[in-house]
Amino acid sequence: PLVSDVFFAPLGKHYDFVVQVPYVERGDIRYFVVMGVNAAAIQALLAQQKLPEQWLGAIVDRKGVLLARSRNQAEFIGRSSDERLQRLFSSTSQGVTRSVTLDGVEVKTFFHRVASSDWTVILSIPENEIRSSAVRGAIIFASAALLLLVVAMLLARRIGSGVIHRIERLEDAAQALGRGDPVHYSSQGLLEVDAVGMRMAEVSTSLGTSMKAAS
Repeated sequence: PLVSDVFFAPLGKHYDFVVQVPYVERGDIRYFVVMGVNAAAIQALLAQQKLPEQWLGAIVDRKGVLLARSRNQAEFIGRSSDERLQRLFSSTSQGVTRSVTLDGVEVKTFFHRVASSDWTVILSIPENEIRSSAVRGAIIFASAALLLLVVAMLLARRIGSGVIHRIERLEDAAQALGRGDPVHYSSQGLLEVDAVGMRMAEVSTSLGTSMKAAS
């Protein structure tokens, strides 16, 4: 499966990304199932972490464009991180660096790139909080490293088993419709997928009714 960078969708007036899943039959790729996903679906991951008030969590795509942020997300989603950070994120999979947030706070930034999407998870902690004491600083470093790993794993799981599983269910419905079999579709909890799946079920019912009438 391929995951795109974030982009602004003019029809929905919000930021989206695309997931593309290949359909393989007898070892050959026959076609691709492609779906656009509202970037807001990723925002919940950061909210679930309940970060300390001064800490900042963020997720950026391959180009360093922000698609999720633990606070003030409406103001910053779609903006790019500075060029130095972009080069750093693209050249190494994880690390720690000093930087300044988009709202002007000096921070120590921990980052980890998620292999399944090449997006980068970022955790930024104000420098003055880390410098408050050596012991406290060590605890913060350990906590940040652990939290960063957890968020990265959750992000990979959300894209891998969440979105892709829903696309596969949609694919099953499409195949059943193509064979002329009844389509029994249940909600997958993702608006874009459910809209298409329910429409397939409606078309399947209409075709079944027409065939019965014709016979």
